[in-house]
Amino acid sequence: MKRSTSVVILACVSFMLGAVVPWLPPSEDVRALTPPPQSRDVEVLTAQGPAPASEKRTKQGLLALGDERMHGAGECLEERGVNVHPRIFRRVEELLEVAASAAERYSAIFVHIEGDERLVDGHIERLIAETSPGTRVVWATISIDDAPWGAFSPEERINASIRSVITRGPQGRLLDWQRAIQRHPEWNPSGTSMTSTGCEEYARKVVKLAGMPRPARAS
Repeated sequence: MKRSTSVVILACVSFMLGAVVPWLPPSEDVRALTPPPQSRDVEVLTAQGPAPASEKRTKQGLLALGDERMHGAGECLEERGVNVHPRIFRRVEELLEVAASAAERYSAIFVHIEGDERLVDGHIERLIAETSPGTRVVWATISIDDAPWGAFSPEERINASIRSVITRGPQGRLLDWQRAIQRHPEWNPSGTSMTSTGCEEYARKVVKLAGMPRPARAS
């Protein structure tokens, strides 16, 4: 009698536990039935899509990369809102490195280097390729002092490369400074230092070719 009573009691307890704790089949994984944390946030982000265009980084401004020649025009360029980055001497490799890193931030880059005689078509092509699309590249021809008698001057070879390569792509612009000062030698009488008029004309041409807005004049 006692044994049958115990069996009845156990059966009742099992029935009560089954009503409180739902039965799960052995093959079911409890974790699979639990919704992943922050699932609502993921759905919201997916529905929003990519960030609006207004939040994306926009390129603006003009960066001028040069060597000794640019020191004479730095002040005039800065007055027109140009970020001037000159060197007494600038190697082509350093020029390419700086230009590539600046392409993401500036809408235009101006180049005027005269000191590195190794400049060839490939350097200009590489700089344009690494700064496109969306970045205008303005490149100035050079005018260096006459070479000593019997020595080779790279001026014409370099200028031929600049004139040929810079205008091939839609973002390239040529500032033919060599021909400009041949027509106006009074702008650059010493060969390196520009007069105040030469400085102003140089900066004006750079900004115009770069497609930058004119600076606001004080009223």
